[in-house]
Amino acid sequence: IIMTLSNLILLHVCFLFTIITYQPFAAAALSNTVAGDVQYLERKVEAIFRDAKNLPIAISRPKEDIQVRTTFNGDCMVTVAEATDMDHHPDDFREFLENFGTAFPKVNPMARNVIPLEGNALKQAVKSVLNFPFPLTDRIMVHWKYLRLNRSPNEHMLILSEEGNQRLLDKYLTQNERKQYVLARTFLCAYWILPVRCSETGAIKGSCIRYAFSGDTGGSIPAWVQNQVGPKTALDSIQGLINHVQKYR
Repeated sequence: IIMTLSNLILLHVCFLFTIITYQPFAAAALSNTVAGDVQYLERKVEAIFRDAKNLPIAISRPKEDIQVRTTFNGDCMVTVAEATDMDHHPDDFREFLENFGTAFPKVNPMARNVIPLEGNALKQAVKSVLNFPFPLTDRIMVHWKYLRLNRSPNEHMLILSEEGNQRLLDKYLTQNERKQYVLARTFLCAYWILPVRCSETGAIKGSCIRYAFSGDTGGSIPAWVQNQVGPKTALDSIQGLINHVQKYR
């Protein structure tokens, strides 16, 4: 009986040790996977803006210091917008990025909602419905949202991407939604907030705001329509962010 009791105690201790040691290992593995996803997408965003200066200008707003540029990757339009020197500290934009689900519909009239599905602050699955003008059918999107605050001091980035979203579509896109909406795709969408520093003192004097979008709205939308709507949507997105900060700060 004594040996049996001792063995039971030993087994119980080993079981507890296994639980205690296994959980952090699993969490670390998950964290490393998410970090790898984020770094991969960050490099794609950086590459887009590295080449942006060579793209044709679609919209220019000199008084607001905003330019929108476009290109096509096959049939897919890529739009980039940049406001190079805004009179706001980068941290002024944190509230928008941290509360993207509620803030985004306020700055984009096409966005009906942004619904969180699963995940955490760093990587979260979301579902969004976009209002399209008649006779076009409204769109629905299911993708991942990545939030990178202080990726370097006073530099923030939010990324949306459908990369690896098939499980989300299978789990969260209902049959009624498949019938009611056209599925749109977000290959890559990003808000990137960078500090602008005084050349003499190095102190932060404002922010550079960058926005990029690459996706497929689904359905049959001619290239000439995309050429008109795409740049305007990028301009609205960056202006909406600025106006949101001016209103709520």
